[in-house]
Amino acid sequence: MRRTPAIQRPASGLVRLGVSFALASLLPLAACAAGQTGFLSTSDLRWLCQQPSVARVKVTRVAVDAPDTACDGALSGDSCRMVTAEVIVLESLPLLGAVKGLPLKPFLSEGPNRVRLQMASRNYLALKEPPFPLVGVEGLLGMRELPADPIGRPEPIRSGVILPGRTGAQDLDTACKPFRHWSGQQHPPLPAQLPGDHPARTESAQQLAHRLAGLVGPMPAEPASLEKRFGARLLAGAAPTADESNFHGLAQLDASWIRLWRRTWTTETGRKRVTLRASLTDPYPEHRNVPWWDDAPSDRIHTQPHCIRPSMVMKEMGDEWPRADIGPPYHTRLLHRYPDYDVRILFLPHGSAPTRPEQEPNTSDDCIDSLFVFFEPR
Repeated sequence: MRRTPAIQRPASGLVRLGVSFALASLLPLAACAAGQTGFLSTSDLRWLCQQPSVARVKVTRVAVDAPDTACDGALSGDSCRMVTAEVIVLESLPLLGAVKGLPLKPFLSEGPNRVRLQMASRNYLALKEPPFPLVGVEGLLGMRELPADPIGRPEPIRSGVILPGRTGAQDLDTACKPFRHWSGQQHPPLPAQLPGDHPARTESAQQLAHRLAGLVGPMPAEPASLEKRFGARLLAGAAPTADESNFHGLAQLDASWIRLWRRTWTTETGRKRVTLRASLTDPYPEHRNVPWWDDAPSDRIHTQPHCIRPSMVMKEMGDEWPRADIGPPYHTRLLHRYPDYDVRILFLPHGSAPTRPEQEPNTSDDCIDSLFVFFEPR
């Protein structure tokens, strides 16, 4: 079904004039000249900052997408028309764990990120009339769901709420800090450490390798088990569901700190896949330009008070892993088949760029930055 967009058509007749007055009352700031908006009210700023995704944007296009024919279940094409907008992302706050928020530019592109969305009211109901005066105006965009990755499969257009206006702060992070303490700061508070003198904080390199090896076994470690093993609380990247969960943690050790990641999702068979990751990193610096749960370039050049080698981890694993048949070199995902899971492990060498799970870094027995453990249901 092809949609024919109507973009910034001039008003004609009393009906269109009435609509313009109605829009002016609903969006008073939108009637300002392009780019000359005032400040957002405290209540508007609080509402936007508390949305799952929030970004500072500039509106470049407002359109009405009207299908040539009636869409499914509708009597006419006009009943399924869609008010859309295109915006340039100027600034965006990250989300905890799951995604980094709206990027400033798309993948492998030097240009800005242009996001297309369906315009909605604060209760995320679709707008019926296009607010054309918003074109050229800067404001804040709130979204419950981020747009789909352009590399991935096509998904329905996401709904977004645009409120024109400025924040009065030097950046979006500062503006939202009083209202968005739960996740979205560029420098959010570090996760709580378990009270007391946890043994992981003062262990030798070989003892730490033993602790890492404990992530490998017939069943994936639960979040509570990971907390107990490394002495740090885990935070959920989003509310866990029956189909997916995403937990992150940061264990503050005396030497190298450990960043933890545990993701679970349901396969087509109804069984759960689980991926665990433990990464050694420097103590968290205040000037780090990404949240503590995300990789940063500095993670690849940090010093290593403790050198953990793949062979040290393998030595501490169960007897079911035949060491004579496994490396070095440790350049592939090592596999053992347990009754319930096929378990694969992957070592990321120190100084290597972050890798995707399907990539296989080449390492002999060099110091590692990360250990991945993949649990595939059988």
